[in-house]
Amino acid sequence: MMMNFSEWRFSFEIAWDDPWYKWQSILTILVLVVGSFFVLWKLIPVGMENGLLVLHYNLYLGIDEVHHWAWVIVGPIAVLFIVLLNLIISFRLYRHDKIASRVLLCAATIFVIFMSIAAHLIGNVNA
Repeated sequence: MMMNFSEWRFSFEIAWDDPWYKWQSILTILVLVVGSFFVLWKLIPVGMENGLLVLHYNLYLGIDEVHHWAWVIVGPIAVLFIVLLNLIISFRLYRHDKIASRVLLCAATIFVIFMSIAAHLIGNVNA
């Protein structure tokens, strides 16, 4: 069953009234933005100088994905899309199933933390 805009907004307002939910959402988005800007700030100058960037490093295989430096934008945009979609679904579920909603919010937080660590490590490989 489709929800109209007012129902979506009502679900968001109810979830936003929960202090834990609000602060975890804010911190998740803050870590996402800071991590994305940090990795872009670190990688774009290196990529413009060299023309190529290492975008994936595997402990067992070593460097296994090298692309033009402009591809560095794809990672943060993909993570942003996934996290925003996860948060929207989480806010939508809050009224009907608080446990599933909190699990999705925690999954988004853990995903952002892991992606920030991975981005930092990729920055170190390229430096």
